[in-house]
Amino acid sequence: ALADVLRRKGDLPGALDQHTKAFQIRQQLAIRDSANPQRRQGVAIAMTAVADLRVAVGQPKEALPVYSEVLDILEELASDERNASNLDWQRTLISTYIKFGDVLAATGDQTQALEQYKNALTRVEKLTATDPGNAGLAAQRESTKSKIQQLAKQP
Repeated sequence: ALADVLRRKGDLPGALDQHTKAFQIRQQLAIRDSANPQRRQGVAIAMTAVADLRVAVGQPKEALPVYSEVLDILEELASDERNASNLDWQRTLISTYIKFGDVLAATGDQTQALEQYKNALTRVEKLTATDPGNAGLAAQRESTKSKIQQLAKQP
C-alpha cells in the first residue's frame, strides 16, 4: 500500500494521511456491512495504523483516543462467543493493550498504563492456559510481566 511505501521512505506525515484515508474507507464499508466482524476488525487495524503513526510523528497524546476506540472494537469482537477462539484476534487485542500502555506510560499516565498491561497479561494468561506449549504466548506473558514490574518500580 502507498502508506507503507511512504513510511519506509520516511514520509511519516504522508503515511499518516494515507492511513487516515484507508481508515475512512474501511469505516464506511463497516457501516454498510455492520454485521460483518471482519469489516470491524479491518477498521480496528486501520485505526491502529493511524495511532501508531501519530506516535511516530510525535503526537502520542492524539494517539491515545484512537487506541482507546480500537480497544473498544477489539474487546467487543473478542468477547463474542463466535470469535473467542480466534487466536489472531486475541493476539491483536493483547498487542493493542500493550501499545496503548506504552503510549500511556510515555505520556506520564503510569496508572492507566499499568491497567492496560494488566489487561494484556490477563488475556495472555487465559490463552496460555489453553495452549501451555505455545512459546510465543509464553514469551508474550513474560514480556508483559516485565513491563508491569518496570512500571511498578517507577515513582
